[in-house]
Amino acid sequence: MLCPFLLPAQEPFLEVTQYQEKAEIGDQVDIYIKLRQSENLVVNWPDVKESIEGLEVLHITGIDTAKQDGQLVLTQAIKVTAWDSGAYKIPSLPFSYSIKGDTVLNTANSPESIITFTRLPIDTSRAIAPIQEPLDVPYTFEEFLPYILTGVAVLILIITIFLLIRHYRKPKEKIVKQPPPIPAHVWALEKLKELENLKLWQNGAIKEYYISLTDIFRHYVERRYSIRAMESTTGELMADLKDQKVKRELLEQVEYMLREADMVKFAKATPPETDHVQNLEIAFSFVEKTKRRPEPQPAPEAIIAEEETQEDEIKTDTR
Repeated sequence: MLCPFLLPAQEPFLEVTQYQEKAEIGDQVDIYIKLRQSENLVVNWPDVKESIEGLEVLHITGIDTAKQDGQLVLTQAIKVTAWDSGAYKIPSLPFSYSIKGDTVLNTANSPESIITFTRLPIDTSRAIAPIQEPLDVPYTFEEFLPYILTGVAVLILIITIFLLIRHYRKPKEKIVKQPPPIPAHVWALEKLKELENLKLWQNGAIKEYYISLTDIFRHYVERRYSIRAMESTTGELMADLKDQKVKRELLEQVEYMLREADMVKFAKATPPETDHVQNLEIAFSFVEKTKRRPEPQPAPEAIIAEEETQEDEIKTDTR
């Protein structure tokens, strides 16, 4: 069944293809989602697996990108099945999209579809067979196997207890304190500097450059703000950063960098060389302006004065 749906802005074309409307329990049904769009659009793909309820999702592919007739064609395949009879709904899926460089998001929903799974037919024409007498069979190795395994398990338990007693009777080794972890901003600045020195985009590896750039940025955000930046879409990540009270100017710069990176990674876009340098500078600037400031430490004189005050209080109490 083919369910086309036309989105409004720039007229991208959405198809949901389902070759079977009916299947038997346990059969595998393939569903294909195809989106045709112009290159100046950024489309956020929904989490299809989380949206489908009742059906078991056996396999879901990544989003395949191709170019056809001057447009981008994005395709994803989903294989589902069911283990109970009934009609299962493939829900309407929300696709948010915007024009490149524009922060205004539009949303379009795909049409719903139905897959009906039926039970296997029962042959009522054949007579019911009579009950057979139980067969007298000799004991087999499989019947003795549980007893053998029980004995082996008891033996292993005894050996384990012996080794544990021997281990804890040894003198305890001194625990070496591990150095504190590297602060998130120090790590991020080092990684960004390493990326700059690799000169990936200068050697034609533009996609690898943007993958590394966004990975470093998302790792920093995840450590700095304790949010799941690595698993979030660009839209979800921007919403989380707004909740963290990040300045609007920084948010606009970061959103431009992330959406342009999405176009390079998923739509095979090729930004101008000035954008490569600018996006790296945006990442450097974001880390510098959002890094945690060290808490002020008390002066040694204040610590000594506090210790003397505590000693005087103890002497007074003892009197």
